[in-house]
Amino acid sequence: MGPADALPKVAGLKKAENHFDAIVREMMEKHENTNREMIAEWADFDRDRMDGCGGIKQEAVIKNEDINQETEVQVGYRVQCADFFGIVKYIGPVEGMHGMWIGVEWDDPSRGKHDGSYCGTRYFKTLHPSSGSFVRATKLAKPRSAEEAIHLQYCPDEELKLFTRQEFGARFLEFVGMDKVAKKQKNLEQLRIADLSGLQVSHGKLSPIVPRLRELNLSLNLFRSWDQVVQVVEDLQHLSTLILSGNRLQTPQVTLSDFEVCLPLSLVTLVMSGCDLTWTDVLFVGKMCPNLKSLQIPNNNIIYMDMVQDMDLNSLFPHLEDLNLEGNELKDEHLFARLGGLERLTSLNLSRTQIQDLPIAPPMFQSLKFLCLAKNNISTWESIDKLCELKNLESLVFYGNPVCQLQSEENTRQEIIARISSLTSLNRSEIPKKERAGAEIDYLKRYGKLWFGDREHLLRLHPTYRRLVEAYGPPEESELSSRQHRVRDTLVTLRIVTPLHPPDRPVTKRVPVTMTVQSLRNLVGRLVRRPAYALTLVLQSSHNPNVKEKLDKDQEELDFYSVESDDFLIVSW
Repeated sequence: MGPADALPKVAGLKKAENHFDAIVREMMEKHENTNREMIAEWADFDRDRMDGCGGIKQEAVIKNEDINQETEVQVGYRVQCADFFGIVKYIGPVEGMHGMWIGVEWDDPSRGKHDGSYCGTRYFKTLHPSSGSFVRATKLAKPRSAEEAIHLQYCPDEELKLFTRQEFGARFLEFVGMDKVAKKQKNLEQLRIADLSGLQVSHGKLSPIVPRLRELNLSLNLFRSWDQVVQVVEDLQHLSTLILSGNRLQTPQVTLSDFEVCLPLSLVTLVMSGCDLTWTDVLFVGKMCPNLKSLQIPNNNIIYMDMVQDMDLNSLFPHLEDLNLEGNELKDEHLFARLGGLERLTSLNLSRTQIQDLPIAPPMFQSLKFLCLAKNNISTWESIDKLCELKNLESLVFYGNPVCQLQSEENTRQEIIARISSLTSLNRSEIPKKERAGAEIDYLKRYGKLWFGDREHLLRLHPTYRRLVEAYGPPEESELSSRQHRVRDTLVTLRIVTPLHPPDRPVTKRVPVTMTVQSLRNLVGRLVRRPAYALTLVLQSSHNPNVKEKLDKDQEELDFYSVESDDFLIVSW
């Protein structure tokens, strides 16, 4: 086919391009006019005052023809208005207002105005006293199919090509744009990762268009049931990751044993943040996703973990390795007993879940390596000691708990390291071997007096102490006695030297053994005219120059380091 055959009505490619540009301009003008009309219409709606009393309560269906919306709006449907999502609770008239109104319960209560009642008449009920409001259908976003969304996201000029086809006929499109369309269609077939978040998807099927898809983001769309989600992802045989965050899906109204809906067997990662899930919903997820390895369900409505009779969690999630429950207000006393039976679980996030205690006992969490307990209500060291039962635990995140306020941040870190021997990382910071050794020796010193007193009481409060004694030997009573004697003496003389910064003539200072390292650091900083934070302090014994110890625990008193009169304080920066 030659150019003449391709363009029987247009003389030359240049003329065709000019005609094409004119069509585009006309289309844009039509679009702007439509927007102006819609804005004017909305202004009329805003001028309406809903001041009538009473009302007719009836269910209805609205076909939003004003905005060419083919999908009917019904009670129970998910809707979007601007950036807010909700569920339709009522469709019908409101007395004193013309036309039909849609009563919506919004996910975010701040978007609403009432609880579904107006002027003494209840039109619908809401869970929150101010999460309901009435809107016009024209204010709601138009739902679209997954097929439309994938073309909108990855072939954004499809609408323009369709318009051009109507104006020029198929032969022009074949000549000007067919190669590009074919290339894009081929690219869609090769697409591995797709992001359709926030595109008002409510139905459709993707497998004919993107059969090789591996990762799919369907967050913040208009799904209302699992059946709709399953329809969209059905036959995606390579799908491994699915993100459904921000969707509110109805809990299936059948028993777990009768539930037969299944997501692709290839699915191993599911993310559902902010979906208002309950534990019952989680159990249905397990039934739908038998091969799931990672389940991310933070910021939901999971409080209690009731189990179906004769069904344990491990049978529902036999392959689960990574579980994120962050931000759920977990009040179930059986929490750890339930989760502890997940045999393959290696990573567990329980941050911001209101946990107060850690009732962990063997054989719970046999495979667990990572545990996040940040920003909870754990207030005792006994809870930390229970983590010693997790023999494979390597990484712990624990900041933001009340027990962390009992000591300085540095001392809290050292205490946790000493108490849990298996840790290699704390609060996402690696624990070098040297730091572990120092923390464990300091721990022996800190509680050494009890070793020569009520030893049973010591081992009950500090179950790890026996292990440390076996590793480093018991504390020496003579050292502890001399330490107590030094506390009574209160003052010691330190010879402060700066060998790396001549002149290094010693400066003699008498200081109390109860002075903290931080106070000493401030004192020395003034002497050498350097910022205190920039100084490195090393204590050297006056009896044995080979005995040196770095003073790196700012909240400890000098007596903690067994300081004696005439010891050298070596200062560098």
